[in-house]
Amino acid sequence: MGLIDTAADATPAETATAVGARATPAKEGSTRRRTRAAFAGIVAGNFMVLLDASILNVALPDVRTDLGASAAALPWTVDAYTVVFAGLMLASGAVADRWGARRVYQSALALFGLISVLCALAPDAGFLIGGRALLGAAAAGMVPASLALLAGLYPDMKERAKAIGAWAGLSCVGLAVGPVLGGALVALGGWRLVFVVNPPIALVTWFLARGLSAQRPSRPRRFDLAGLVLFTVGLSALTYGLVDAGTDGWSRPAPLLALAAAAVAFGAVAVVERRVAAPVLPPDLLRLGRIRANLVAAVAANYVFWRTASAPGR
Repeated sequence: MGLIDTAADATPAETATAVGARATPAKEGSTRRRTRAAFAGIVAGNFMVLLDASILNVALPDVRTDLGASAAALPWTVDAYTVVFAGLMLASGAVADRWGARRVYQSALALFGLISVLCALAPDAGFLIGGRALLGAAAAGMVPASLALLAGLYPDMKERAKAIGAWAGLSCVGLAVGPVLGGALVALGGWRLVFVVNPPIALVTWFLARGLSAQRPSRPRRFDLAGLVLFTVGLSALTYGLVDAGTDGWSRPAPLLALAAAAVAFGAVAVVERRVAAPVLPPDLLRLGRIRANLVAAVAANYVFWRTASAPGR
């Protein structure tokens, strides 16, 4: 009776407080589950991006036999993805900043799944190379947007740092799994199965990403079109030159011309970015020695990383 009397004598405010206190753990648990599901959606997309960077390597002999690809064309069924992906990364980040990270991320996911189907149906090597280039463009749309989504999902800096570390580590598993999974799929039914794994991953990831914030910037940055074009040309030419040289050596003019074009484009960037109000990469940022050192280290590490990843099957 004492407990019943106490509850009966409680004021509405006290009752509401008690109910809220009991509901708080359940609400926090629901929020954590939604956050984990959204985080899984971000990781799965980037896992797929890196999976596709290496999954086709071991299938190249099968591709050559089935499509009759020449020795010159065959490596580009892999490398077209890398070149376009690297070239469009910066521009894709600017697009995500302007139109919203979730919108860009989900659109890129849908395109990745659709283009993968087209690659699986490729009738010849030229079609496959074009499809792989389009896959690289879709992949470039996912990676910068996913970083923006992580920032929104984890406002606390410490939690965000942990999340980015987990995102990078889990996503990179895709690069290691790629050759193993690719070999298993080729043995199971041929190289076309390599692309069949993408649509289910993209579909599940798309639904998981619905829990992410769809908020767009209230005052989106202006497009520095000249800077974006020059950066895209420079990054594409640089990646092409390094990839081509790694494939066929430095004795031909193609990689040297590509690197020269990259140098010219980056030189033009240095001039243009000083004259625009909202530069893609603020020149003041590059004056910091730590930033320059990190950029050089990142370029060197990524070159070794991608060339090592694309070595099997060549």
